Amino acid sequence: REDGSVSAGGMRELVPWMGRLGTAFDVDGLFVEVHDDPDASKCDAATQWPLSRFSALLDTIGVPRKSASHEQQERSGAAWLPPPAWQAGRVSKACTAVEQQLGEALALQLEGATQLRPAIDSLCADLLERRQSGAVYCSAVGKSQASAMHLSALLKSVGLRAHFLDATNAMHGDLGAVKPGDLLIVFSKSGETSELLQLVPAAQAARCRVVGVVCEG
Repeated sequence: REDGSVSAGGMRELVPWMGRLGTAFDVDGLFVEVHDDPDASKCDAATQWPLSRFSALLDTIGVPRKSASHEQQERSGAAWLPPPAWQAGRVSKACTAVEQQLGEALALQLEGATQLRPAIDSLCADLLERRQSGAVYCSAVGKSQASAMHLSALLKSVGLRAHFLDATNAMHGDLGAVKPGDLLIVFSKSGETSELLQLVPAAQAARCRVVGVVCEG
């Protein structure tokens, strides 16, 4: 978002590990929408966290309990965050957990396709290499753009510099933003999309690693 905030984007299962990452990076606060019956909520049902599981959520994120006033905040869906000095001791542990959580998040997008797990693990390794330096670009043409845009938004939530790269505009100047060592993930149902067939060698010439996500035969 333009204001620097991030959200679970309608995926309730992302709330716990986004909260862990947030506390690791010293966020100013966490806002969690809760509901006693999330699926019956008339607003943002997919993002609502079950009220009965809110205490467990705080434990997962690592937010300590404080007082009766904190319990009142908990019932209202607010979470007390300790000062940065407390958070500093948890940064290493929380960041390490991102590796497993990132793999789980990507696997959710391909639930049931267990044969793809090795490929997902390899992609996660590529992504984690760019946590400290480099950027990730996701590109596609047509309906596959939705997948590319979704992944770029998801990766931003775990602290990666991720962007959607329009394949057509890339060949007319936008590829200049891609630097050596960056990662380009291209989505194509057929694997023969003409715009991507032009983009891939150009990106490789710029010493950018390229990963393709295509449908089988």
